[in-house]
Amino acid sequence: MYKFIFIYLYELLNKVNPVSAFDSARSFTIVAVFFHMFFISNIFLYFSKYNSLRSVIDLGSNKYYLIPIVLLIVFGLYRLFNKSRMDHLIEKYDSQENLVNVKSSILMLIITILPFLLGIWLLNAK
Repeated sequence: MYKFIFIYLYELLNKVNPVSAFDSARSFTIVAVFFHMFFISNIFLYFSKYNSLRSVIDLGSNKYYLIPIVLLIVFGLYRLFNKSRMDHLIEKYDSQENLVNVKSSILMLIITILPFLLGIWLLNAK
């Protein structure tokens, strides 16, 4: 799924600005991972009625100690989507023509934005 997100965004952004297409596609793929983590945590919250984040972080505490944890997650994901691995992926899907089309665009919106919106809905439905 994340391979599709990266390749789709790389192909789309490569038409607009080939200089920063790789980094922009990798960054948005990391954002999509965070959207999915948000969605999964809200599914768990909705069905179990237990807020794991609230038990760790109460509303009055200082949340700055979470910055290193978030930075470690981002750094790990950034290393996971490294240049050599993504270049191999780009070469693999380079033979496919017309990757950016209406069907792929709708699938891209469903994969990335829909879980985030459903997560917000689940959070508000609680």
